[in-house]
Parts: sequence; C-alpha cells; structure tokens
Amino acid sequence: MLKEEVFVKNRILVIALCLFLSPLACFSGSETTHRQKKSEERASDTQTESPAQKDTARSGVSMRVLWSVSGYVIPEGNAATEQQARALLFKPLDIGESWITFDGKTCHNVTFTRETVQARDFLKNRYGTTPAALNIPDEPVVVFKTDCNLQGFTEYLRLQDRQLLIQRDGVFYYLQPAVNY
Repeated sequence: MLKEEVFVKNRILVIALCLFLSPLACFSGSETTHRQKKSEERASDTQTESPAQKDTARSGVSMRVLWSVSGYVIPEGNAATEQQARALLFKPLDIGESWITFDGKTCHNVTFTRETVQARDFLKNRYGTTPAALNIPDEPVVVFKTDCNLQGFTEYLRLQDRQLLIQRDGVFYYLQPAVNY
C-alpha cells in the first residue's frame, strides 16, 4: 500500500509539473514560429490594418506606442493648411525590427540603414531649409533610410533628444518618444 501512495503522489507531481511547463512550451514554440514566418516574408508591402486581425505580432500592428506626433512646422510657401497639419497630431508610431506602423498603415519587412550627419548640411542639401527654421539645434543627427513606402518614412531623422523628424507633403512633423529616459 505504501508503494501505491508514492506512485499516486509522484503521478500528481508529474501532472502538476506538466501543467506548469506546458504554457511555457507553447509560448516558446510560438516565438520560434513567429521568427520563422518573419524571416520567410520578403515582399515589403503597405496595408491598412483592420481591428478584426487576430495575429497582431505577424501583421505588425502593435499595442505599444513608441512615438506620437507632437508638433509640426509648415515652411514658408508650402500649400498645406494648419488644419491639414493638425490632423496628424497625436498619431501613434511604432517601429520594430522589420516594420513601421503609422496612421493605421504598416510596412512589413523593412530594411533600415542609418548615417550620422550634421543637421545643417543635411537639411540644406535635402530640403533647402535650416535647423533654425525647424526649431532644432544644429548638431549631429541620425538619418534613417528605409525601403518603406509610407509617406515620411523613406527617410527620417532622429535628433539627439530622441525625437524623430519626418517630412510629409512639405510639412515637417516632430514625433515625441513615449518614454523619456
């Protein structure tokens, strides 16, 4: 009778251990599957996201917000109106290892390159403007270039204070990081 009690206790222990470890095994397996799917997808595309999508990790939709539009500058001579520029205020941006999600659209399989340049030189050569006109310091900035076709994200700047600066329809938008540290 003593051997049966030990057997039953060990059996209960094994079942409890299996129940405890099985969610971890499922999580680990789904992560591997996600990585494999990500590496297999190669065509960069833009999609409008719908709330009905269930696999948010694969679709590039994120519940996190890394940046949001906090301000803008409309250069002189630009046809954009204040109302058009204000429409992007507080729009969330999420950038991941291989995607960019902004204003309800996502680019998948994005390739990023970056280069540190002097703000004055880059802005003059690329946009015909100055750091002073955009209310930013004339200091080194990081230029990110991507193969994403979302307007404003084929090329954007990261300032030293971690803000991003994008240009859409001739308007420059500042994106403030969600967490400041």
